[in-house]
Amino acid sequence: MKSLSSPKTFVLLLLFIFISTCGLRLAYACGPFTRYAIFSFTKHPDMPFDKFSGGEPGVIKPSYARSYLYVAYRLMTGARFTQAEQQALTELWNARLNYGQGDEDETGGAWQLARKKVSGVTDDVQTEYYRAADKGDYTSFLNCTPDAYRNAAKTLEERIQKFGASSDEAKAWVQGQDLVFTNCAREGTMPTAAPDSAPQQVKYDRAYQIAAAHFYSMNYDEARTHFERIASDASSPWHEQAQYLVARALIRKASIGDEASRPEALAQAEAQLKKVLAETHQSALKLSAQNLLNLIKLRMNPAQLMRELTQSLLRPGPNSNLKQELWDYTILLDRYLGDSDEPADENLKKALDAGEKDELTDWLITFQAEPKDSLEHAAERWQRTNSLPWLVAALSKVEANDAKAAALMAAAERVEPASPAYATAQYHLIRLSLEKGERAVARRRLDSILQQAGLSISTANLFRHQRMLLATDLEDFLKYAERPPAAYSWDDDGREVPIDIKEDEDLKSWGGRTL
Repeated sequence: MKSLSSPKTFVLLLLFIFISTCGLRLAYACGPFTRYAIFSFTKHPDMPFDKFSGGEPGVIKPSYARSYLYVAYRLMTGARFTQAEQQALTELWNARLNYGQGDEDETGGAWQLARKKVSGVTDDVQTEYYRAADKGDYTSFLNCTPDAYRNAAKTLEERIQKFGASSDEAKAWVQGQDLVFTNCAREGTMPTAAPDSAPQQVKYDRAYQIAAAHFYSMNYDEARTHFERIASDASSPWHEQAQYLVARALIRKASIGDEASRPEALAQAEAQLKKVLAETHQSALKLSAQNLLNLIKLRMNPAQLMRELTQSLLRPGPNSNLKQELWDYTILLDRYLGDSDEPADENLKKALDAGEKDELTDWLITFQAEPKDSLEHAAERWQRTNSLPWLVAALSKVEANDAKAAALMAAAERVEPASPAYATAQYHLIRLSLEKGERAVARRRLDSILQQAGLSISTANLFRHQRMLLATDLEDFLKYAERPPAAYSWDDDGREVPIDIKEDEDLKSWGGRTL
């Protein structure tokens, strides 16, 4: 074996360090497009996310987005997420990364496929989603959501199942809904009222479609009037849905309409949503109403909403609204910390600045803060609570020459291998051993860890990097310098969204290779 002290070996060592730290880039000759090999994710855990949310977070990094750190915090407190909650978390993360999402044309495609099941319908219609918020076309908003197309298809399937594909009910639904959707991107055509001779179901459906068309055409007062009329008709199958849509029309008016009328519209929407919650028997509608109520609080009383969300997010037991609550909570926190285009509400900012933070918010802010600004607080919280999240927070910030290091390292040694914090504790124990010059101790610990099965690629690569720094000779160095990428990514927006190797001809041959 060659020594690491020879000049030639030293040059090779520098070369491998350069490659391992700068990463591999695969570039095109036709443009400035570069693929990156990501050896250890920094913005989010390895994908798919089920291992992370299932209780094996690996090395928990302060650079992770706060929605992932919430999950890590809960896992370290002993909580576990149900399969339904894990699915909700994955949906949230995929939505924010725009990863694995069917594009909107596929959602509109569900409506295209459904309508062609109706006798005589063979043509395609255009499916559009966004509409200009003003006549200048300077800004646009999502007017017809993917859910609108999904629900239209679902309703049509119900009409076909009940009345048949050749029925007036099915044909009228397609005719009316096609007209409704002409208003998604521009001023379209209004459906006309059903004739007196039409079946009752057609009359109910058409009244609903006329109200919806006014909503999408941005005639929110008119839409509200129509929805209120439907809501007052207990015989209509749409009457509970219409109660909810009255509030949606008011909220949309507050969002898109005249700013001076916003407070009144939101107050009216709040009262309407409370009425929906009190009167509706549909659990899905109750959940939608609660989410809209939270949206109003986010705009009118974010400090109150923050308190309510953290209480719910920390409450033991399953949370059927986890996705939306975590989404809203992290939006509020992003605003407070300046990571959003929208400023924080002054009342929320004053409350958090004054130290009125719940345990979760305090931990998230502290864990992501610079060590020099947060070590003392993290260590004090750990000493007071003796909790695993605060141990991890303090351990991640302390340096070996700090007087607090010995106690933190001793506590980290006691973290059990089955603990969600085990990999993080081991990583920082090794880091601190390296800082203290205890190379043999760190090497033995790493050799044991790297023999363990089930480490994520990102976590294993962090340990391989540490082990490479402890190489005893060139062969030992090369063994740990070579690592499999956790993913390849364009990373053009800093989100580390992985490329699907199976769908990329240029990358197929690189799958599973070490670099």
